[in-house]
Amino acid sequence: MHDICEFLTKHQIKIVFLSGLLSRLFAFWFIPIDWNSDSYHHWLISYLTLHIGFSNRRIWDLLGCDYYWGIIPHIIYAFLLWVFRTSHLEIIRLFNVLVGAFNALLVYKVSLLYYNENAALISGLSFAVFPLSAIFDSIGMQDSIALCFFLASLYTMKTRYFWSGFLLGLACHSRVEYTLISIVILAGFILRERLDPDSQPYILGWVTGWGIPTIHIYFQTGNPIYPLYYSLYSVFGGYTSKLKGLPFKDVMFGWLGSRLQIWGASFFGLLVILVGVIGIYLFFSMVWKNWSSFQPLLYFTSASMILGPLFLPYFEKDRLFLLMMIRFVNPLVALGLPIVFNLIMNVRGFYGNILRYFRIGFLLFLLLIYPSIAVEYRNLQGLIIDEFAEADKIGNIYAGGTIICDIPSMVYRLVIEYDIKPRCVLSNLYNPHYFGIYDPICYLEWIERNDIQFWTYYDERGDVVWDIFERNYPDLLINISGIPREGFYMVNRTLLDSIL
Repeated sequence: MHDICEFLTKHQIKIVFLSGLLSRLFAFWFIPIDWNSDSYHHWLISYLTLHIGFSNRRIWDLLGCDYYWGIIPHIIYAFLLWVFRTSHLEIIRLFNVLVGAFNALLVYKVSLLYYNENAALISGLSFAVFPLSAIFDSIGMQDSIALCFFLASLYTMKTRYFWSGFLLGLACHSRVEYTLISIVILAGFILRERLDPDSQPYILGWVTGWGIPTIHIYFQTGNPIYPLYYSLYSVFGGYTSKLKGLPFKDVMFGWLGSRLQIWGASFFGLLVILVGVIGIYLFFSMVWKNWSSFQPLLYFTSASMILGPLFLPYFEKDRLFLLMMIRFVNPLVALGLPIVFNLIMNVRGFYGNILRYFRIGFLLFLLLIYPSIAVEYRNLQGLIIDEFAEADKIGNIYAGGTIICDIPSMVYRLVIEYDIKPRCVLSNLYNPHYFGIYDPICYLEWIERNDIQFWTYYDERGDVVWDIFERNYPDLLINISGIPREGFYMVNRTLLDSIL
């Protein structure tokens, strides 16, 4: 037993990193097909940015989300695709596996810096094998990179003030939710430090890390807070039929009014309110009472106040939504583990001994539930497999020309399996309707000009195209797969040529 303890003491960093790496590689192997549809959209932005966007000095997307999500991960992913001369999503997934293992190491280092070695080891190991973190680090989402910047900011907050603020600014452009979190952190840091010489480099670093990408976004969109503005607009229901088209402030106040009524009548709603009240109390307590080692608690409290309302309500909604949105718990676990285990280590006497056994029990519990949680996410591969099969129906008969496809996973399949070139795919967002044109002949000219051979319907994006063709040229689209207003269609080139 003494030899085991001595080995653990000498090789803690290696053990934490390897544990994180192995747990994420298991998820990568056990769930071979990325089950998250958003992963393919992030891949699409990165892929098109590499092949089209960089030459135009901008991020590129077919579906209008080029600047909706953070730009930093897409630049990193595009760079990876270029370095490895590949178009495969797997290289992005493997990169996230490495980043996720490094995040476990950062949890260890944060706990070691602010607390003690015993709390650090159990915190690092717990996050290394935390099932939700391992699973979400093995897909193509940007959460792993965002959390890496966030944890690195906390780790350097004591000694590298400028770089700590800079990394926090980069986190804001990796996941937009971190922008709101960083505003709370900055407010708490400024109030507590009273703008002393140490706080000024931190603020300057954040302004630099957040500001440089923001300048680019401003020149591209005319709105420096474009990602945050439209993300909140979406959260507040601005794209729903009831609120669509209303000004931002009306949508926001309408959402707040409805949430207060809903939250007051449900358990998880009351939990959201409780998180907010506790967060405000902790925030002002650490600010005015000058708590020592306040940094981890400031980051945790700020993240809880922002992320709690985002993921807690999903416990009452559709199971699939919960499985996707529960990823917001990962930053809270990463930040909370060092705090909780430090408190446990400081308990003395009989209860202290019991809590010390709890550490081992908690670690074993995570290992025991990991397989069952992994099975839940493995079962989600079915939808993507079906979309791949639909893409195969096009790929097998494709002989050139442009494909209109709004589903990123299908575009991915067409690119990987059938070598469709970047400029041979478009979305329905490129049709004349989105340029204010409604003349039916212009839609035929659009098809001819872009050499469109196949067309897909997807939600309201294809409504105008479908309605115009059905009303004016009912035989122009030949159904290949699916019922009307679903699936793929081939363009009747003979009819098109006879009309034009």
